[in-house]
Amino acid sequence: MTIKYRYTQTGEVHEGELLRTADMTGSHEVVRSVVQQIANETGEMVLFSMLDPTGTAVVGTDHAEPQDVENTQHRTVESLDISEDGGASWHSLHVRN
Repeated sequence: MTIKYRYTQTGEVHEGELLRTADMTGSHEVVRSVVQQIANETGEMVLFSMLDPTGTAVVGTDHAEPQDVENTQHRTVESLDISEDGGASWHSLHVRN
């Protein structure tokens, strides 16, 4: 199964896909994998908060450091959405700068 993601960086929307692997057993693992992919693509640390199902309360904060690429030391990712159902529905993460 393919996971779709999109993020805005300095006003430009980027889209991508990530193949779901056996170690992505739940939503938290999917989120971590997608955020890690974006950190690697951008060369930036991505600091984010996961929200409750209503989208109003923060239930956890985490970050991903870029791996195998030079860290730019910038944080320009502005928004991040993930879809586990081929783009039928999207879940937003709160990106912190």
